[in-house]
Amino acid sequence: VSVGERAGAGSRVLELEQERFLLNGRSDRRKFPWHVPVGITGPGMAKPRFFLMKSRRLAITPLQRGSLKRGDSWVKLNPGQSGFYRVGYDAGLVAKLRQGLTSPTLSVTDRLGVVDDAWALARAGWMKTSDALEMLERLRGETEYIVWTVLAGALGQAEILARDARSRESLECFGRFLFQPIARRMGWRPRPRETHLDVFLRSLVISGLGHCGDPSTVQESRRRFRAFLAKGELDPNVRHAVYATVAAHGGGGEFEK
Repeated sequence: VSVGERAGAGSRVLELEQERFLLNGRSDRRKFPWHVPVGITGPGMAKPRFFLMKSRRLAITPLQRGSLKRGDSWVKLNPGQSGFYRVGYDAGLVAKLRQGLTSPTLSVTDRLGVVDDAWALARAGWMKTSDALEMLERLRGETEYIVWTVLAGALGQAEILARDARSRESLECFGRFLFQPIARRMGWRPRPRETHLDVFLRSLVISGLGHCGDPSTVQESRRRFRAFLAKGELDPNVRHAVYATVAAHGGGGEFEK
């Protein structure tokens, strides 16, 4: 579902258009319309509003009151990711939603959904890759493991699509920038009363920084690997991250061990 906006008589009007989404970027010539339950949420909304889209195009004016009436506020479709459809926003709405990604109004599921949709659209050529990467950057302060799995996955897919060494180096630099705040928060050692998701997140972050060649992560991974060879001690929760980092950035002797 593609979304744009225009000014109406005293309110904002959202203009929606549906089209079958194919990950390879191709267009479905048959253009069969679906009945799409479109939900909308935004700042100041206690609960989302829903509309049924029965045709290819739909214009709705759900934003007559409160903060959503202002043209500078963000809107997010498919709240809770309850609908089986992707959402593509026009440039103006993308810029506003990017600012809203750090809003407490936006749930974990919705933050995940925004990034997942953006990256799927970028892969299919429906959205600029630079715009999708800026979505990732806005979530640099994210602390939820499930959102980080999507961020890390999107970064990995971007690296696969990179066609030259210079692009890959730029993505690795961006990856280090993205992971460093959460790495400082998680550290290498378990903390009191942390959950199993914290354990998963620590391993994911160390793996991500190691893959991107972060010097301090590579150094610490090699130190822990040498200690493991000498004493047989290595936290099993970071073992895979240490092995992968050392294999990627260590010498031939370390790789063989």
